Amino acid sequence: MFCQSLVSGSFSQASALLHRLLKNRFLKFRHCLVIFVIIWIVTLLLSFKYRESVSDFVTLTQRLYKPHSHFYGSCSHHTCFSIESCEYEYPNERPGRIRVFVYPDLLFLDGNNNHISYHGSENFRELLNAVNTSEYAVHDPEKACLFVSAMNFDNSQSLSSSELLKMFLSFPWMNNYRNHLVFALEDSHAFDTKRFNLQRFPGMIAGSGFQKPDYRSTYDISLPIISSFQPDAATFSERQYLIAIVQNQFSVSLKSDIDRLLQQPREVNDELPKSIIVHTNDQSEPFLVYRSRDLSCKRISLAYETVLSSSLFCLIDQIQAPNTLLFDAMKAGCIPVILSSDTILPFSEKLDWTKCSLSVPKGHLDNLFDVISSHSTDEITYLRRHVNFFYSKYMSSLGAIAKTTLDIINSRVFPHYAKSYNEWNDPSSSLQEVPSEVSFPSNGDAICNGYALIVATKSHIKYLVPLLSRISQSRYMQEAYIIWLGEPDSLASCRFFSQTVTAFCLIINREPYFQPSFCY
Repeated sequence: MFCQSLVSGSFSQASALLHRLLKNRFLKFRHCLVIFVIIWIVTLLLSFKYRESVSDFVTLTQRLYKPHSHFYGSCSHHTCFSIESCEYEYPNERPGRIRVFVYPDLLFLDGNNNHISYHGSENFRELLNAVNTSEYAVHDPEKACLFVSAMNFDNSQSLSSSELLKMFLSFPWMNNYRNHLVFALEDSHAFDTKRFNLQRFPGMIAGSGFQKPDYRSTYDISLPIISSFQPDAATFSERQYLIAIVQNQFSVSLKSDIDRLLQQPREVNDELPKSIIVHTNDQSEPFLVYRSRDLSCKRISLAYETVLSSSLFCLIDQIQAPNTLLFDAMKAGCIPVILSSDTILPFSEKLDWTKCSLSVPKGHLDNLFDVISSHSTDEITYLRRHVNFFYSKYMSSLGAIAKTTLDIINSRVFPHYAKSYNEWNDPSSSLQEVPSEVSFPSNGDAICNGYALIVATKSHIKYLVPLLSRISQSRYMQEAYIIWLGEPDSLASCRFFSQTVTAFCLIINREPYFQPSFCY
């Protein structure tokens, strides 16, 4: 009986406790519901008068409770670049090319309604002018598929990174933040990723001195760190020194490796110089020349330009000053010996740097003479030839840098129009002729002096033009007949054919569309 009373009492207490708990939960739910209804009513009433403010409030609320999903640190060409707008072809516009629009100078207002304008450095303006006069430039933003910023981010030290980003994102024709390019090229220093947060920036950066953690492969483009360096013309052709070491801010371990290197006998090709010239901190005689015969050294006074122009190889640590040493050495015709680092080499997406430089891990510098001696005189001549080719074609002017940048982007968008590996890296390579020595079977006394090309197609014109361009290089081709079986409206102006084939007849639906003198 006692147990039954105890169970009954416990059950009644538990029921009362559950009742109070449910009541509290219901009151809390009712309070939350009332608050939600009040907020909804207030929002609805305000929306008639302050639509934009309410919209901003809702957007801000979503951002507070929803993590921001737009991070661009892992962008690539395939994930953050829209090729659809580039593939559309306009009449009288050559196919297979990106269309680039450079933003004009825009005027901004700060929080105090003060004007902020960008004029940029002289080099920056020259670079933009090179883009604006390139074969890719268009002056109608409605036709463009790539927009280039006219803001000099590197020359805007008074503004914070967030302010620069806000200004860039306020540009017109943002295309959902896609297909925008910012040049970050300045004399003598690398692109400052600390001043510009790439994780939040949707556009491509063509910048100098990228490091691997910051570089977005197949999206950003690494440029050379340029300078106003002028080689010594008097000593340019003479190479008195085997290696020039003009940097002196090395780490302790690297300095000890260099000291051991200087004490090694130079067993290299007899036709090569054997002395090594090293920079010191002496102001009056800043260089030491280490002789190979007795490993002795002497102090001399030479200009930086003369040293690079007189050396066959130049040791380069890209993370040490001067940052422009790679650019300077190549301009002086000195073969770079690059110590391994995280620095992205200029235009490395297309250029094969093994053709113009040697690479040595920092821990294996004592093997440098073995690496050099393994190269014959012809191979060293090959390296020097490619040093001059890479510099003169891709880095010798701001126009060359701008063109190379746009060529790389164009090759991503139109890979079937892209230059081959040899065309990028071989100085003797031009457009390879399609086998032009076509042999024709003899027919008695009739001698074939050439042939007429007949092409019947309805495929996209962008495949037809490069095909004709290559076939027309044959010296045997006399004329071409192009029978277009597709819709006439899908065919661009025939002037592209006249630029490719000098004598041709274009036939659409069996009616002569263009008839030069031979077409009859």
